[in-house]
Amino acid sequence: ATLVLLLAAVLVLGLSLRAGVARADESMLELGRHLVQLSEAGMGRDARGVLVNGQSLGFRVFTSGQDMATVLNFYEDYCRAGSGSWAQSQEELESLDRSESALPRKLDTSWRALTRRVDDEDMGYVACVRHGVANIQNQELGRRMMAFLETGNLRELGLFHYVAATRIGDETRVVAVWTEGDFYPGRLFPAEGDAPGFDPDGVSPPPSGRRMLSAGEMGEDETLAMYLDCQESVDELAGFYRRDFVRQGWQIVGDEFIDEARIFVVQRGNAMRVLSIAEQEEGLRSVSIATTR
Repeated sequence: ATLVLLLAAVLVLGLSLRAGVARADESMLELGRHLVQLSEAGMGRDARGVLVNGQSLGFRVFTSGQDMATVLNFYEDYCRAGSGSWAQSQEELESLDRSESALPRKLDTSWRALTRRVDDEDMGYVACVRHGVANIQNQELGRRMMAFLETGNLRELGLFHYVAATRIGDETRVVAVWTEGDFYPGRLFPAEGDAPGFDPDGVSPPPSGRRMLSAGEMGEDETLAMYLDCQESVDELAGFYRRDFVRQGWQIVGDEFIDEARIFVVQRGNAMRVLSIAEQEEGLRSVSIATTR
């Protein structure tokens, strides 16, 4: 849940012209710290995909025998290169990990590479919008930028890549996130109405409010949905869901307050749902529903 929520929020922040550079850097580093913490739970080394508000993202978590600077150098080179696929870059990184020395750097340091790198004391990141053209001309870059602004599709400009790295013991922990096709950052969190995506299976959305997030890993049963601006009280929402659970055949196996949130755990066969009702600012409530099997 933290992964997909932070990921979507920081993508919007990092790609928004309203965000200052210092603010974006701080958020990107904080995203890396959270993702590294989550990676300790064992996300696995293979590339995987998540669906966030109807849009797909790829991610990968692994460790490397190279130091943090060498790993970030590699991904910065990849961002600034004009050609070469993501899959090829991963194969090259595997080769780098087995080598005794780092690959020679071939950087094009032009601003047109649309690449940002920050090295902090404990964490570094590389983020870019990779347009895939070596030494791209201003006219072509301007044409792509205008197409992105007109359509809202980031793919018109390029593919977004984000890599965070930190040193853990004798190894470097690496978290990589990227877009693979059409991606509309402006559609992730609309100012009004429901965000694109889905409602969880087997549990009704709240009677008021709007869907702010729906996310899940592709090919897996686990999903998360979050709703904001619910006008009912916590008790009213709890009563609504107690009736909904009975109507849809769920058995309540847990009902308690944790950190001032009302938490329900329900089960139906091998399926489970965890529902949280919490106070929100301005006298409203939020509802979060996690599904698992």
